[in-house]
Amino acid sequence: MTRKPRHPAPSSCSSWISLRFEGAEHAESAWRKRVHRPLVFPRRRRDAAIIALTRISPSGSPAMKATLHDERLDLVTGLLLQSGAGSVLDLGCGAGRLLASLLRHPQFARVTGIDVSADALAVARHELQPRAGQSRLQLMHANCTRPLDGLPFHEAATMVETIEHFDPGVLSAAERTLFACYRPYVAIVTTPNREYNPLLGLPEGRLRDPDHRFEWDRSRFRAWAVGVARRNGYAVRVGGIGEPDDEFGAPGQYAYFSRDP
Repeated sequence: MTRKPRHPAPSSCSSWISLRFEGAEHAESAWRKRVHRPLVFPRRRRDAAIIALTRISPSGSPAMKATLHDERLDLVTGLLLQSGAGSVLDLGCGAGRLLASLLRHPQFARVTGIDVSADALAVARHELQPRAGQSRLQLMHANCTRPLDGLPFHEAATMVETIEHFDPGVLSAAERTLFACYRPYVAIVTTPNREYNPLLGLPEGRLRDPDHRFEWDRSRFRAWAVGVARRNGYAVRVGGIGEPDDEFGAPGQYAYFSRDP
């Protein structure tokens, strides 16, 4: 490593959480599960929420100009660029959309993707390997919740829309793998914001994807992130992804973990 990663300054939609404040050990138990009641929203408010997830091109054509996932990938790529990291490990890389975004930037000299789905990796390999080459891109078929022996150190790591697919015990294993075993200088985790779901027309209790094991509201995600950071010696910053609603926040959320080399 030729330079120490830089940590982006907090923005207006995110906040740094110091791990040296009194009572930090109580942060994770302080949250309360919110009691939901049936909610009815004006149609224009629901429409605005859907547009926040899928934006139609100015010409009015059905082609999507940007989606929430595009915004998510742009945010993660930007944070990694600002960090100064030169190597990135993407845990749960899927078909490689984040990898493709990273490979556009010469700063990332080594990019590694790990996923349990051989089919998704085959797509990523077909799309990315011819352009990136073996020396810069590595794709590995493995369980991202278990440490891989011999995996080189990466300065940064990501789990983008991954943790919500884990049962609680598996989530704990993923935490240990990422923060206790791999220990990157920077780690970015994203997940949906459950509070926003009613604005998408979802009935109470329904998750955005049938494969999701959970979806957290903002306070629960913040409590989890503080607990992870405290247990593993990181600082953490949390923020929203996408256009926020005044009451329910942004449709997505992220945690930016950092430690000194």
